[in-house]
Amino acid sequence: MIFSISRELLLTNLAKVISIIPSKSTFNVLQNILFETTKNKLSIQGTDLEVFIKRDFECEVAEEGKVMVPGKKVLEILRETREESLKFALAGQVLKIEAGKTLFSIPYLDPHEFPEMPKLPTKTWFKVEAGKLNNMVSATIFSVARDVAKGAMTGIFVQLKNKDLRLISTDGHRLSFTKKSDGFKESQRGEIIVPPKVFDLVSDLGEDESVEIRTAEEGKGEESLLGFSFANTTIVSRVIQGPFPDYEKVIPTSFSAEVKIDRESLEGALRRIALFSNHFTRAVKLSFPSGETMNVYASTPDVGEAKEDVRCSYQGGDMAIGFNAAYLLEILKHITTAEISVQFTSPATAALVKPCGEVDPGLEKIFLLMPLRIENW
Repeated sequence: MIFSISRELLLTNLAKVISIIPSKSTFNVLQNILFETTKNKLSIQGTDLEVFIKRDFECEVAEEGKVMVPGKKVLEILRETREESLKFALAGQVLKIEAGKTLFSIPYLDPHEFPEMPKLPTKTWFKVEAGKLNNMVSATIFSVARDVAKGAMTGIFVQLKNKDLRLISTDGHRLSFTKKSDGFKESQRGEIIVPPKVFDLVSDLGEDESVEIRTAEEGKGEESLLGFSFANTTIVSRVIQGPFPDYEKVIPTSFSAEVKIDRESLEGALRRIALFSNHFTRAVKLSFPSGETMNVYASTPDVGEAKEDVRCSYQGGDMAIGFNAAYLLEILKHITTAEISVQFTSPATAALVKPCGEVDPGLEKIFLLMPLRIENW
């Protein structure tokens, strides 16, 4: 195998493939990537056995071949050299990388030991612009459960229902819901739970680029796989097995109190008052001494206490409710409108946080946040 390629082109594509490689694994082969040249094309593959990614792009190929090498080591070389063009060649038991006056030699492994990439599922489920998809993913991915014991909640629930594309995530303490109406058909309805890392691989696409999502076709003996196809990239992922929590039953439809408040004012107050919150719970208390004022308060015995009044528009009875400030701040980060609405019924039931006004034509965002107990404050 002998080929020459632009350093910048290879660096861009390799960095995305490397991102899927696990930091630690009992299977050493997963720390490697697969290079394969055919005609004037180079293919790079990487996997963690759950998600497989392949990127194809043009280069000058003098000799076709296939090799498996430590991916992170190649990436380090690309980042340190400043040569515009690099030459790769197999020689004996090493892969030689020529970068100007510098020559690197890396031992390679048998490419046949690299896990075989599953075939891309045959059924096209739907197509969507990358910008729209990434906007929805950004507003949901942060609520995914990190504890593997939570099973289905470790993924993003992707659903096509009533001609709407919906993305939902929850970790049991909060829930994020986004919905996009964009000309989908009723015949496309379906649902699947996707590993979050799959969406990270789509994040560098241009806003107008099209992403095709494929699923296994019933009755053809295909595995439970999900496929993404766009530009020069193919991704095949194993789906997360459900069931996903029934989010429609969880989201309240009626409330007894609502506060509308400037997003930046609330964000600033939360950051200041949270300095005095408990390090583990990050608890802050919100109360409403009048219909135009919200009081933000936090207290920790060995640190002290802090409070701040923020102007707002409040409708409801006497209420004091506690929240994890970090969770609430993270929600605010994914709302772009100047004003937000927080609706709640009691200090023990979930509150609904949403933007006031239109976020984006046809796009809906709502966030559910469970309160914290504050009886002893």
